[in-house]
Amino acid sequence: MPPAQPICPLCAPSPAFTRGLEFDPQALERSRRSTNTAQYGPSRKQIRRAEHRAPKGLRPRAVTVPGGARAARADGMPNRAFRRDRLSEGHRDLRARQAEAAAGAAEHRRDRARTTARQIIAAHGPNLTVEDCDIRTW
Repeated sequence: MPPAQPICPLCAPSPAFTRGLEFDPQALERSRRSTNTAQYGPSRKQIRRAEHRAPKGLRPRAVTVPGGARAARADGMPNRAFRRDRLSEGHRDLRARQAEAAAGAAEHRRDRARTTARQIIAAHGPNLTVEDCDIRTW
């Protein structure tokens, strides 16, 4: 059985469409941590590094992005809510581009569903009985 071909050749995602969808969630987290350093502690690796440098008389390395846990109360709740964090311009820009790409992807899915429905109705007429199915397999 040959592989299923898309009904509409325009439905295949183009490289230009998928280009904006590649986001690194760790980049957002690093940006948040570097902007709000007082809310995070050093990671185990950063602590161990400082402990190894101290006996040798070396200055402690400046930690620009703390890798440890967020400062929290005894019950695990953060001392300060995430919504109160300062966000860098790059962080806000990346989130805006991410939201824009997600909106574009949603619009593309709706358009593809509309196009597929139009083609099915044109081929089979408006009176159809459809079982629960995944439109992507059509």
